[in-house]
Amino acid sequence: MMGRSRPMYEGDGYIHAAPRSAESVVAAPAGSLLGRFADWFFNRISADRSREVESYLARAMNERDLSQRLHRIEGASALFAA
Repeated sequence: MMGRSRPMYEGDGYIHAAPRSAESVVAAPAGSLLGRFADWFFNRISADRSREVESYLARAMNERDLSQRLHRIEGASALFAA
């Protein structure tokens, strides 16, 4: 994924990306606007794909069916990893 990383922090027991300050968003150059849009776009695609996979796995009837579905997903992912 083409995400820019931000520092992480643990303030309430959960690990979060550090909040952006208002100055950094306002003072960001125009090029970073495209970068933020790309981050949002790829995160959106990733979330949609995750929902599809979860729905597909939820339709498994038993453990064997679930195992077969997981293997199919892993095999399809391997095609795109190279």
